[in-house]
Amino acid sequence: MIFKELMTEPNQSYDPMFNSLDDNCVVLVSSDGIHYRIHSSILRIASGFFHAMITLPQVSDRPDSVTLEEKSNVVGILLRMISGLEVAKWESYEVIEDVLEAANKYDMPGPIAVMRLMITSPQFLEDPLRLFVVATRFGWAEEAKLASRLTLTLAIYDEEHETILGRLSSRYLLKLLKLHQRRKDGFKGLIDNQDKFNAGNTDPHLCCGGVKDNVFWRSLKSAMAAEMNRRPKGDTLLGAQFEEWPEAEACWAARCKTCSVVFYDKATTMENIKDCLESLPDSIDWK
Repeated sequence: MIFKELMTEPNQSYDPMFNSLDDNCVVLVSSDGIHYRIHSSILRIASGFFHAMITLPQVSDRPDSVTLEEKSNVVGILLRMISGLEVAKWESYEVIEDVLEAANKYDMPGPIAVMRLMITSPQFLEDPLRLFVVATRFGWAEEAKLASRLTLTLAIYDEEHETILGRLSSRYLLKLLKLHQRRKDGFKGLIDNQDKFNAGNTDPHLCCGGVKDNVFWRSLKSAMAAEMNRRPKGDTLLGAQFEEWPEAEACWAARCKTCSVVFYDKATTMENIKDCLESLPDSIDWK
């Protein structure tokens, strides 16, 4: 027998799924007082921490139970995972992070592997900054790169993101900020390029003997740069809604007063904007 057999006392609360009277059970107690009897062989196989503890030489003063630092909402999930029992729906990142930390602490690779697969489900992809925190905490490169890509829909300098960004190590915070800044600065540099946007970036530009004022293109560039600051992904610059921006419509409508030639070809301009966005980095450099 690994630990002294415990009978259920009136003042002890047991999880009904972990209340076996098998002599080979270990009794674990959560910090909020819930007791769990779990077979020692399960703990030995699933946990490096408990394997080392259980295989220590037996001593007469071995405690009847082991009290853990984690609460029952964490311990219960973790023990169900290693026991092959059903786990209730994960309700929040707080729970999954707490269970991950406990699994890491007790050296339980199985639950960690399961949660690594689960964390890229739609439920958790909706909070990419939180996913980025978890992925970088556990060294998950592909998940971190995916999360960084998804954060490009956010203006991460906004005050609402300060708390979650404060949880990142300086290394990965800098990588994420660098990604966002590279997209903003890179896009601004590309739309200023004379070769790609010759009609708008060549000043002075003559048409029918007169000078064409590129005020409409400059206004559109300014609006696009502001939108990239708000949403560095840039996907809002590609749809039909963008084509209807006042600044964009002014560009498409700009013509020479003498010959009526269109100054900025809409189809070509839109295709070039798309090329610019696709050429920008879209995830952090993990190395």
